[in-house]
Amino acid sequence: MEIKVGVFDWDRFAIQGGFYPDDIPQEWRLAYYSNEFACACLSMTHHVQQIESLSLLLEDLPDGFEWSLYAQTQVHVSLIPQLLREGNVPRHLLLTDELTTDPDIAAILQQCADAGVHTQSHSSLLRQPGGLQPCALLPDHGDLRQTRQWIEQWVQECDRGTAPSSLNLWLPGTNTTYQRLVEIKTLVEMLGF
Repeated sequence: MEIKVGVFDWDRFAIQGGFYPDDIPQEWRLAYYSNEFACACLSMTHHVQQIESLSLLLEDLPDGFEWSLYAQTQVHVSLIPQLLREGNVPRHLLLTDELTTDPDIAAILQQCADAGVHTQSHSSLLRQPGGLQPCALLPDHGDLRQTRQWIEQWVQECDRGTAPSSLNLWLPGTNTTYQRLVEIKTLVEMLGF
């Protein structure tokens, strides 16, 4: 099983300083990021006005890079069919708890399922660690031993079910540094994932 380490709410991480060269165009940032990290979750909040800007971000991603979307409103979800028509199929779709049971978006969620998109509620990311969920938001333990134990427990729970071949482990984009991402990526590699 492979664990791909990346950022949840990548858009917030992208506006922080310290990782990207100063002169890199905004539409190249996700491709630049994908050279080092294997997954990211993008918030629809940042792309609702310009769905074309999201399509531009996705153009140059390497094979194997897993990108996901976080949709918080019906308006966000209503944009997903356009992405699917353009061939931009996210690996995962994360929804607020209210949206997971909203009958008004059931047809769109079925389109996603037909395209192979895994749908998961946002709150399931926050469980400790969360059962059979292919995506998880790593709690900030601050201590690598506790982080290791959390990762191992999450993988064990995923192994009990029909787990996908890869899992996405995200750090929050709002306060994650490049150094912390590298530290967790290295830990995951040392654990053999």
